[in-house]
Amino acid sequence: MALDISSLQLFVFDNLNATATATVSGASAGASLTLLVAPWTVQAGARLVWSVAATGTADGSGNCTLANVAQPVGFYAWQVVSMATGTTANQISGAVFRPLIDVTASIHSRILDGVVSSLLTLNMTGIGSNPQRIFRRWFGSYLEGTDDDTTNNLGVGLPQIQVSPYPKETITGGLTARDDVAYPVLISIFDIVDAPMIGNIPRNLKWRRQISALFRTQRLAGVPEVIWADVQPDLIVSTEGLAQGYLVGAMTVTFTSRENRGLIP
Repeated sequence: MALDISSLQLFVFDNLNATATATVSGASAGASLTLLVAPWTVQAGARLVWSVAATGTADGSGNCTLANVAQPVGFYAWQVVSMATGTTANQISGAVFRPLIDVTASIHSRILDGVVSSLLTLNMTGIGSNPQRIFRRWFGSYLEGTDDDTTNNLGVGLPQIQVSPYPKETITGGLTARDDVAYPVLISIFDIVDAPMIGNIPRNLKWRRQISALFRTQRLAGVPEVIWADVQPDLIVSTEGLAQGYLVGAMTVTFTSRENRGLIP
């Protein structure tokens, strides 16, 4: 029997309490279903490690709902398999990316985490998916003796990208009982520059294009409040940085979040 990879449909919803609800359609009536989950990895070529999150049985129409599937807050891929026997699958769904978010964390903090995770998935040349090369900091600044301290494993040197909550939030509009709040994220790019100041021009300009395209006019995974992102390019290179032997560039991405007004617990 050929493996059916097109009929089984999976939708996963975040219940906002460290549980998910999965709805399945397209199965055979009475089919045994296994919901699989794997922590999302940003490392290119890395294996997703699947585990069983829940099991269920399709109804007479081939549908099934798996409610309140508990998982720690985090980023996940999900997939459902229809089991013809205890060890053989005859249907498998496409993988679904669905984070489970911590609603007690601030929106701006979750935006920073989402930006870092998104940048790591780009696997940019020279940066890769190393979390010591893309990380968040109050303000973008290359700290000599810390960011390049490979001896004590505090930093890995250049190049690196830093993500910061700078400069300030703005209120951009409002509805009857909700407001649009724009949260800025400063993305700072640091690299070393050779003496002729010509090295890595194609690579680093591609970084800027990749970053801009990733966020421009998009929503943000893991932050459902975000409805819009606006990219505001800053300096490609700072002349002050070049004078010190560093390439320093930046852009700001402003994420608009639609929020309830009133008391926040």
